[in-house]
Amino acid sequence: MALRPEIARRVARMDAFTEAMGRDCSVAECGPLAPDASPFASRLLGPGMLRPDEPWPTHEGRPMYSLLQVNLGEAPAVPEPLRGYAWMGVYLDPSVMLIDQLWEGEGWALRLYRDLTGLAPRPSPQAKPRGNWTPQAITWTPFRDIPHPFSDLAHALPPPWDDLIDDVSIIWYRAFPGGRGARHATCTKLGGFASIHQDECPTGRPDAFVFQIKANPDFDLCDNTTTYVGLIDGEWVMETQTS
Repeated sequence: MALRPEIARRVARMDAFTEAMGRDCSVAECGPLAPDASPFASRLLGPGMLRPDEPWPTHEGRPMYSLLQVNLGEAPAVPEPLRGYAWMGVYLDPSVMLIDQLWEGEGWALRLYRDLTGLAPRPSPQAKPRGNWTPQAITWTPFRDIPHPFSDLAHALPPPWDDLIDDVSIIWYRAFPGGRGARHATCTKLGGFASIHQDECPTGRPDAFVFQIKANPDFDLCDNTTTYVGLIDGEWVMETQTS
């Protein structure tokens, strides 16, 4: 079905904006983690990946839980702070509510490796902290992301795009024939632009955003949470927003 000429014009303009101002990112598609899955496959939850001489990450004497393990070589787009690394592991202490902005080491840990040498899966030494936490395999899909329509960035676009915010409900989210749909990815992703769950600038500054982890039916930190990780002046920071 053909679009009405006016809608077609607006969609074409949004296509041009997405190409000019968007950012390439890797969007996570989550599914069941098979028992015989490769240990070098990206996953949400499941075993951690550490070298033999590495202790399991802890916080105040408590073992953390493996939240996210990413084979960065599988991702079609990698944000600049993660380039040059082969593997990323994110660990957290589920007893710490990460609503505030917390620096790495304050209830969560990030492990980055330049190569895969010596890395091996290691099960978490702590029991599963939530009843609905189920390990999931991740497949990465390329996506061209634009700012979330409720973000400050979307409301301060430079010319000639400064009037595009008027098309939020029609163009930014609506699906159109030919497979074109929402222009902003609100799911787990590497790079792109931060989704706005409640507050603006979830990692302190819009330019600090690196990746986000979104709740799904088999994983949720609290109540439909989005967890953001960013890099500010060389220091990693995490914040979780909830409904």
